[in-house]
Amino acid sequence: MEVNTDNLTAAEINALKHLIDEFKKKTNARKLKPQIGEIYWIIDENGTVRTMPWGNFEIENDTWDCGNAYKTEKEAIDELEKRKVETELKRYAKMYNDPDKERWDEENTHYELCYNVVSKHIECYSVLITRRNQVYFTSEGIAKNALKEIGEDRIKRYLLAK
Repeated sequence: MEVNTDNLTAAEINALKHLIDEFKKKTNARKLKPQIGEIYWIIDENGTVRTMPWGNFEIENDTWDCGNAYKTEKEAIDELEKRKVETELKRYAKMYNDPDKERWDEENTHYELCYNVVSKHIECYSVLITRRNQVYFTSEGIAKNALKEIGEDRIKRYLLAK
């Protein structure tokens, strides 16, 4: 199918391209679902990576829908390590954050660990906005101590994981 874009502005063309890209991503995501008999991997409730053949059963589709079915063992192992690092960061924040400074208001400053693409290191930054699923610390010192304890390489892989 061809679309005549002669009468569209540059912004409209960009918006159209964005919609097409989004459609392609959704279409490709459907193709990623295993076919019957194809081997796939999961992370079970104990944190063990297991493999099995896809049968297209309801429980497998639920597993897929929740994002816990992987095409390769490496994908599953990488996700497991990501979950472990995230859990360690959350536990560290819960253990050491000052409860009196956890409120998000103009009086409390929060800190996060971020990957700096220029320095190629994990750095600590103060933040004024919250993002879903981000771990925050109530002081720069707590954030830096978490970085030391959990390890820069592990946190870097966690932050850069897809």
